[in-house]
Amino acid sequence: MSRRAFLFAALFFASLFVLADPRARAAARVDLDGAWQFRTDPSREGEARRWWRQAPDGLETVHVPHTWNLGRHDDYEGTAWYFKSFEAPDGLRGRQVELHFGATFYRSRVWLNGIEVGAHEGVHTAYYFDITSLLRRVNTLAVRIDNMPTESTIPGWAMRLRFTNNVWYDWWHYGGIVRSVWLTVNDAALIRRQHIRTRVDGRHAEVADRVFLENTTPRPSP
Repeated sequence: MSRRAFLFAALFFASLFVLADPRARAAARVDLDGAWQFRTDPSREGEARRWWRQAPDGLETVHVPHTWNLGRHDDYEGTAWYFKSFEAPDGLRGRQVELHFGATFYRSRVWLNGIEVGAHEGVHTAYYFDITSLLRRVNTLAVRIDNMPTESTIPGWAMRLRFTNNVWYDWWHYGGIVRSVWLTVNDAALIRRQHIRTRVDGRHAEVADRVFLENTTPRPSP
C-alpha cells in the first residue's frame, strides 16, 4: 500500500471511530438570519434605559447578515442595537442549546430574555454562548454592537511617532452582525472538535487522531 493510500485509509477509519460513538451526533441547526429590528444609539443611552429588556421606539427592519454602513447610516461610528424574537419548539427545550454568531464588528454584548449571556471583541472570529438554562417558549435577543475605532482595535487608530494626532488605517469601518446567527441543538454528548495529525517517515506513515467529546448530561443531585 502506498503512503497516500495508507493515510486515506487511516483518516477514513478515524472518522468511523467518531461515528461509532452512539452518543456523538451531529448538532441540529436553527437559523436566526433574516428580519431583525435595528436602531443606532449615538448618545449611548441604550444601556441606561435597559433596551435589552424593552426595545425602544424608532426601530427599523434589517436583514441579517447586515452592516449598517450601507445606506443612510453609511458613515456612522458608535453603538447600535439589534433585536430578534423567536420561538423555541418543545423539542429544543430540555436539550443543550448554543447561540452562535459567525462574526460581529466590532465589540458586542448579547442578552437573551433580559439576561446578559456574554460579550465578544473581534472582527472575523465566530463565537457562541450556552443558552440552555435561559431558553423559553418565546425568546428575545438583544445585541449591542460598538464599531468605534480605538488605539487597541484592529482595525483602529494608528499613532504617528512624531505627532499627537491619530491616523486611521486604510480600512472600511463597517459595523453590524456581518455573518449568520444560528442555534445548535445537541444531545447528551457532542463532538467539540477533532484533532488529526499525520507523520510520514520514509516508507512509513502514522496518523494520530484525538476526538474531543463534551458531555452535557446534567449531574444527578447528591
